[in-house]
Amino acid sequence: KIDTKLWIYLIPASYFTYCMSDRYLADFVTSINCDKRLFIAKMTEPANVDQRLIRFSNTNHLDIDVIHALLNSIVSLFFLEANGFGRGLGALDLSSSRIHDCFKILNPLSLTTEQQTIIKEKFEPLTNEQIIDLHSELEKDIRIEFDRAILNIYGIEHLYENIKNSLLFLYDMRTKV
Repeated sequence: KIDTKLWIYLIPASYFTYCMSDRYLADFVTSINCDKRLFIAKMTEPANVDQRLIRFSNTNHLDIDVIHALLNSIVSLFFLEANGFGRGLGALDLSSSRIHDCFKILNPLSLTTEQQTIIKEKFEPLTNEQIIDLHSELEKDIRIEFDRAILNIYGIEHLYENIKNSLLFLYDMRTKV
């Protein structure tokens, strides 16, 4: 029987070079090569991810469900699509450094508790739905209600059609290559 503490001292220092640091745990992820489905997934618990995913961390320890909803709002999906470019077969090619430098979400710090509750209530039904292609997703009644509620809270509901049309224009340009 080997004493575990002793065994640790016998392992060469380079043995653990493959280990990922716990400093960079992901709360949310998206693929660096999105296809027809565009979304940001919430991890069930913070975890390390590989280089095929873009990691988002809740460093300010805000309400994780509110952040998840805002990350999946039509505004954030527009920024996600706009930060990438079309790759072979219409895949969206994203760069984690570009997302880090350019990606924006609506400011969660400006929300009241009541507004946060509304956002979570409107987003919750979407978390139980199958993730489908973006065109079909944006036509769902519960999706429209969710996006309009968020835009209304931020005082920009009048921009809904412009944001939706711009997002779909970029998406169509990429996927029809």
